[in-house]
Amino acid sequence: QFYHFLLQWHQITTPAPRLAALIARYRGYRFVAFASEREIVHTRFRDATVNSLEKHLQEFSESLANGEVIQRMHRSTEKSPRLCSFHRRGEGHLFFEKNTLVKKKDELDAAAQVVFAFLQENGASLFDDLNAGTDLSRSQILDALKSLVENELLSCDDEQSLQYVVGIQPTNEPQKRPSNELFPDQPWRARARGRRRGMRSGFSQFKQQQKKLRGRWFLTTSFAAHGKEITPELLAEKQARLLLQRYGVLVKEWYRRENGLLPWYRIFTALKRLEWQGDIRRGYFVHGLSGVQYALPQAVQLLEKIQQGVGELEHQVVLISTGDPALPFGGMLQWNVRSSQHENVAITRSFSNHILIVDSKPVLYLENFARRLFPLAGVTEAILPELIAQLKSWLQLPAPFRPVKNITIEFIDGQPATKHRWAAQFTNAGFEQSDAMLVLWPSAV
Repeated sequence: QFYHFLLQWHQITTPAPRLAALIARYRGYRFVAFASEREIVHTRFRDATVNSLEKHLQEFSESLANGEVIQRMHRSTEKSPRLCSFHRRGEGHLFFEKNTLVKKKDELDAAAQVVFAFLQENGASLFDDLNAGTDLSRSQILDALKSLVENELLSCDDEQSLQYVVGIQPTNEPQKRPSNELFPDQPWRARARGRRRGMRSGFSQFKQQQKKLRGRWFLTTSFAAHGKEITPELLAEKQARLLLQRYGVLVKEWYRRENGLLPWYRIFTALKRLEWQGDIRRGYFVHGLSGVQYALPQAVQLLEKIQQGVGELEHQVVLISTGDPALPFGGMLQWNVRSSQHENVAITRSFSNHILIVDSKPVLYLENFARRLFPLAGVTEAILPELIAQLKSWLQLPAPFRPVKNITIEFIDGQPATKHRWAAQFTNAGFEQSDAMLVLWPSAV
């Protein structure tokens, strides 16, 4: 029943929401690059056609370009992954304190401070404006932009420009075409081509770079992005309401998954005040959640309907990432899933790992974009056609958002994929055998 609640509350098994509703619910949550489009938009509009899904993704890009949504990059250390979050225009104050952020600027190199000062004085600017208005070279400006972005001081109204500057490349980024000549690496051939093509290829690279730097750059500390500072009490209330909107039922364990929020005791105080006002309810609504629980009235009503069996949904199959906010398990809240041999399965929260849920029951765990499949208790071969359809949908995403270039299954239940009894169903659906692996190429979708 809890899985049933989570999937409905996050509008995965209910009619698709408006994109604005998704932005409101997940603002401030930190995703790895492309995960918000691939895992949130894709799963919430999973019945959409490829064309309509592209329209939703285009709508998100337009909301960035129009300044309605602000995207920020986060990176705690040089070795940690880059994370992305978004919030609505003027709502930056919900997630960071302006003065604290500005202090980071003083620790950056001279070029970054020059770019910061230019944007502070002139507002949102194109790359060419920065190039013309500062005495910095293109490479210095690029380095400065990267430094400012990774310190959360800078954003861009073009998502691809933002990701290009920090070095994030889509999985399907075109690579240099391999040569089909007999001796492709001969030095004399390279020198000859270099003389003829050096200038032309250099200009081509310049044009490609210009396309990836077409957005306007602006400071996240600007009023348009950050908004007006508010009192700590009002900030705590707004953050409490945001978490309730995100999860429906809120416990401290889920607060620990968030970033950039006030200490829990401040939010807990705001929750108690909202309860006294009659805006939310307090109790023990979900068995297995530790500590006191706070919930929106709509969430309590949904839980009651599910417990009473009201409005049972038809057969539903969902492939959802274990990093999705809709599955707030891990830590103190165990997944409690068992293998087909009834042994506990260790599930890792990651946007590259997924769970196949059939009629609100987990039946299959997939690691690293389906390289390893772990059948769970109650699974049958009958789910394979629907699993394969879900895997194929990854390769039908617009190229920048595809998680992998092909679906490669290495192991199923610990066995080499081609040796498992399910192998025939995969090959009949378009997978090819490659050594001991099963591989699905986009051309077979």
